[in-house]
Amino acid sequence: MSETLQRIISGFSLVIVFVFAFTYEGLLKIPFYLLVAGTALVGQLEFYKIVKKNTDEKAFPVSGIILGQTLLLIVFLYSLKTQYLPGFLHYNASIRLGLDSLSIGFPFIFFLFFLSIVYLLVRELTRSHLQGSFYSISVTLAGIIYVPVTFSHMFLLESLPNGTFYIWLVSWATFMTDAFAYFAGKLLGKHKIGFGISPNKTWEGYLGGLIGSAGTLPVFYYFADKSFNVPDIHITAIILIGVILFAMATLGDLSESLLKRNAGVKDSGKIIPGHGGILDLLDALMFTIPAGYYVILFIQYISP
Repeated sequence: MSETLQRIISGFSLVIVFVFAFTYEGLLKIPFYLLVAGTALVGQLEFYKIVKKNTDEKAFPVSGIILGQTLLLIVFLYSLKTQYLPGFLHYNASIRLGLDSLSIGFPFIFFLFFLSIVYLLVRELTRSHLQGSFYSISVTLAGIIYVPVTFSHMFLLESLPNGTFYIWLVSWATFMTDAFAYFAGKLLGKHKIGFGISPNKTWEGYLGGLIGSAGTLPVFYYFADKSFNVPDIHITAIILIGVILFAMATLGDLSESLLKRNAGVKDSGKIIPGHGGILDLLDALMFTIPAGYYVILFIQYISP
């Protein structure tokens, strides 16, 4: 089977799983949680495997994964608590009471992250051999921030009013950025930008990515508005969202390239046929989902 066919089959299969997970409201959205948590788990494993190459220093992957998964669970419960109201599929008053008993909010989430820092510091301070301590702490924390923290914004974005639509919106802009940049670079790319990290990137490719996001997002919104109940967003705001998501998708792609080039590896993993690893597949989405969440919050804040 050719690599292109593998990419198409595996990509289509993942899209089906992804769409089902974030649109299905049954089972307390547990399928959605399992998908995000499982993806983050594999992503963290890939991250810690990559960063240990070309160095004798060690991070704490087990501690990082446990702390990262705990953070994901807390954010998921927080998002579920904001959504689980009368009218939710299979609503149960006892479950609502249980969620109300959980004192979960952003202060608690930041407290958990603070405890993570304290734990890692104490762990290092109690070691007899302190060589590379700063590396161990910083890389472990980087693995938590780079993967679980970014992935947790999937729950936050979905918990907003019209959250399912916003996931579609961000996913569309991310995919179109990648697709248009790829084809524009292949067909028209002549002027290389000169990034040492990605020497083959061209201005034409990035311009194509910008058009793919900011140019097609208004079209996507127009047809969605004709077919579904979507929030009222001004065309200027839609284009602004597209520009910001293009920038964040580009940053996500370059950040993962930086990570791999520093380690001297081609792919982050081999779990997805034709694509490589989870980080290879979702590097852009890891940045566009958080950016989309905060941009939409800002638009909602300034809207009359």
